[in-house]
Amino acid sequence: METLIKIINLISKKNFFLRIPEKIDILIFGHTIRNLKIEKKKVYILDNQIFISAVLISIKKMFLNGNFNFAHLNDIYFSEIVNSMAPKIAIGNEINFNIFKFKKFFPKKIAIAYQCVQWEKFHKARLKEWFKMKPLICDYFFVYDKKSKKTLNFVKSKFIISGSLRNNEITIQKKKKKYDIMFISEFREKKKIVTKHTSKIIGLMGRESYTFQSFILKALDELIKEKKLRVCIALASRRPEKNDKISCSSEKKFLNQYISKFYTEPIKSYKLAEKSEISITCFSTLGKELLARNHKVMFVLYSKFKSVNKKYLPEHDGKYWYKGQNNYLLKKKIIELVKLRKKKWLMYLRRQNIGYGYDPGNKKLKKLIK
Repeated sequence: METLIKIINLISKKNFFLRIPEKIDILIFGHTIRNLKIEKKKVYILDNQIFISAVLISIKKMFLNGNFNFAHLNDIYFSEIVNSMAPKIAIGNEINFNIFKFKKFFPKKIAIAYQCVQWEKFHKARLKEWFKMKPLICDYFFVYDKKSKKTLNFVKSKFIISGSLRNNEITIQKKKKKYDIMFISEFREKKKIVTKHTSKIIGLMGRESYTFQSFILKALDELIKEKKLRVCIALASRRPEKNDKISCSSEKKFLNQYISKFYTEPIKSYKLAEKSEISITCFSTLGKELLARNHKVMFVLYSKFKSVNKKYLPEHDGKYWYKGQNNYLLKKKIIELVKLRKKKWLMYLRRQNIGYGYDPGNKKLKKLIK
């Protein structure tokens, strides 16, 4: 019965197809790098598809094996799909375990992993839970920076530093500045995070984030009134990977508690950032991606999280980071960054050597694939 319930829950979120696609060159797990362009190669993105023919074959094999287990059925189904598509290479991120499963089931094929999340010390409990499958093996692992390479060294692989593959692939045209500030919303629905095998609560999603964001939003609201600044917000609920997990109305309700006037646009956050003088974030990946693109970005963290992102936020306050709870100092830093000329900003970044990788067009990955 438990297996049947899991199957019903799984298929309710999927798109159905009768047959598996023809043989391909490259299989991509998940939608994170949906925009990856690889010339002269047959690429297929496996995300929420269910192939009926593969399901029927898998169920038959499960009955013949006599192992009536959902995990076993899932493994059979996975193998059926890969065998039918016969890709030479598979690409997937570290959160979607399919890339590691691919290498485990098909050791002679090439598995390329890429980093999707910035892992820090406070993720330790989640890391242990998520990465319980050992050993984790892939042929190549594209990571953000040297720090990430060290953090993820429990994966057996050849590491390549290239920054964010998603960020590398995005091309944005220069836009005339329309806003003074873009705030990157990191709103999440409140819910308990519980380990899969125990009832122990390892975190309350949203609590710390709400505290960070309310502090920043209040400061921005004062700047709007005092300095007549135009503030736009990149909504988390508008991101493709979040729009089915975050309510737009809940997010706006939260924001309206702390900021009286702000703008939003139904465009990608990267494009909205291009229209803004500076971007402000707590610790979003988007903030670091924009920093890698030489955008003016302000990181704001409370002092108790001073260990977060040390590579990007050194020990003392600087032009693009603030750690503390002083409203006056935060507003002062924001104004200084808004007024800072781009030429001086670029000179500052070169001296700072932030270390976050950036490989426009993903040249390293595409060269490797070729």
